[in-house]
Amino acid sequence: MPAGGSIARIKRTQHCVRAIAVEFKRAGHYKSVLTPEFDEMTVMKQHAEFGRNIIYSTAEHSDGENFLHIAGAIADTHHEKCDSTGYPLGLAGQEIPLAGRIMAVADIHDALISRCCCKNPFEHAFASTLMRAMKGTTFDPLVHNAVLNIESEVKEIAAKFKDEAGGTSSGATVQARQRNDALTPWHAWPCPRDANFSATHHLRRSASRCQHPRWTTGDRL
Repeated sequence: MPAGGSIARIKRTQHCVRAIAVEFKRAGHYKSVLTPEFDEMTVMKQHAEFGRNIIYSTAEHSDGENFLHIAGAIADTHHEKCDSTGYPLGLAGQEIPLAGRIMAVADIHDALISRCCCKNPFEHAFASTLMRAMKGTTFDPLVHNAVLNIESEVKEIAAKFKDEAGGTSSGATVQARQRNDALTPWHAWPCPRDANFSATHHLRRSASRCQHPRWTTGDRL
């Protein structure tokens, strides 16, 4: 099956499962599971911890230091933010492993220039504008500066490995600029498919700074 077909199948089953759950909730079935307190965003955030656990479990069966330890750090911390408002642990600055700080920039840049359920792909120039607004809050300034220094190379990488379907929409930038919150990070924008989900999505984590027991220095990958 072509890669595009596999992705479409995942999306179809994902939305079908959600529709069934919504119908159960409407009809009053499985009330112990589908409670009003059920928070999709909270559940979604667990993917960082789950990914870390899966990778480290695999690493335990491998001898010596290997790339899986770095992969585990990336899975665990790529949604942490420099100002401690990220997840899952609310780490700040150098508390976040370097691998996680680098992936945070790469991950968000890729999300901005790619098509998803919430938006069309943005042009590189507009994505860069949004990312500059996140410097020092979401992103480590040093890592962000490094990306700016190799901006032409980043554009070449994006063009070389562009999604087969879609690409950058010239109208997307205009549409985004018309938003009153045009400089609001992409992940805080309303998601048209589900107002309840987007309302939760807007909440900024206010967890206090905490030192992760595994990461005691930002110098470690």
